Amino acid sequence: GDNMHYNDTIHFLLNALPRYDAKPIAVLNPIAMSCPNNNETITVRVTNLGQDTIHFANNNLLVKAQVLINDAAEYQTTVNTGNLPVNGTLDVNVTTVANFATGGAYRVRAMVFLTGEGNLANDTLLTDTFTIVTPVAALPAIENFQTITIGAGPFENGWTSSTNSTTANKYSWMVNAGPTLSGAASGPAVDHTIGNATGRYAYVYGGYGAAGDVAQLTSKCYNFQGVTGQQNGVSFWYHMFNPGTNAKLYVEYGAGNSWVTVDSLVDQQQTAQTNPWLQKVLVLPNDNKNSRIRFKAQKGTTAGDIAIDDVNFTKLMPDVGVTSIIKPGSIGSDSVLAGSQVQVK
Repeated sequence: GDNMHYNDTIHFLLNALPRYDAKPIAVLNPIAMSCPNNNETITVRVTNLGQDTIHFANNNLLVKAQVLINDAAEYQTTVNTGNLPVNGTLDVNVTTVANFATGGAYRVRAMVFLTGEGNLANDTLLTDTFTIVTPVAALPAIENFQTITIGAGPFENGWTSSTNSTTANKYSWMVNAGPTLSGAASGPAVDHTIGNATGRYAYVYGGYGAAGDVAQLTSKCYNFQGVTGQQNGVSFWYHMFNPGTNAKLYVEYGAGNSWVTVDSLVDQQQTAQTNPWLQKVLVLPNDNKNSRIRFKAQKGTTAGDIAIDDVNFTKLMPDVGVTSIIKPGSIGSDSVLAGSQVQVK
């Protein structure tokens, strides 16, 4: 009795996901915070949007990166071990010798080629234009914060700050003179350079932000390229009186999204506001690159301040010392005569 046969059929269009679908979703390095180098790493993040885990031994992944604008070069690498689960990500270092030495504006095009790929439409990613700043500062150099404006920035002398804090008053680095916002409860009373209320230093105020918040203070690029017989180094003075329970200060070396932690300080280092500043002297990697130094403060579970001053970027000369005398031993067991052998450690 149906008199309308034209509407008796429903048509469905099913778009099934391909079994394997590799897609580049980000170029992690280099970025605008990278330094100009001719031995830079290009890192591409790849995801799997298919239905099945990709086993690279069976389905090889070729990743290419083209550097555009300032350096018409192409680099590539093949991934043939490991697995990439559905919706998982893999960070692939395409090369470690990309040339970004001239600085200026760049774009990077990332491409993936997967054996058995089921969707070729999403295999290319082109970054926005980013600028790598030149020139690079020479060593030795010192930052005493005296010419940087008091407050929470933006900072002069090439320093930049960032924070993951989401509170109204954010946990972040600022430049100060005299006692911190904590008064006598935490932090130094004066800077290290001058030692009076006019001297400036950098610090994070523990009264802002939430526990676990991270604030970063990053230097400009310095020429840490190797010199025979010398070692890259950085020294700085710090004050951590009552910084808060489990408060941390990390010192990192690198640039862009590639950083190495070279030292850390945890909890209280001074027991009174009037205690003198303390110094750290650190040896840095000799990776023959222009790089930055980053101070990363992490707020503890209670309020408190972390301060730094007089950051010295330098080349450390070799230092040889005597730790013990092996021979001769005691006077009773060894006779010391003319021409006697002396052995030291």
